[in-house]
Amino acid sequence: PEVLPVAELNYEQVAALAPDLILGVNYTMTQAEYDTLSALAPTVGPPVEYADYGAPWQVINEVVGTALGR
Repeated sequence: PEVLPVAELNYEQVAALAPDLILGVNYTMTQAEYDTLSALAPTVGPPVEYADYGAPWQVINEVVGTALGR
């Protein structure tokens, strides 16, 4: 995996990686960002029932595990 800077997403850089899956579970993702990223690959955003960066690690682990089929 490659971790990209989150100050500003570079969609061309993301697309060049040809991702199979984009995980943004601990990121404040706007709907526009989600729409753009999900056009590149299946995208998992942060759990909507929690405040920004407020999801417990257990929830994040479950979301990522589900996305990875584990």
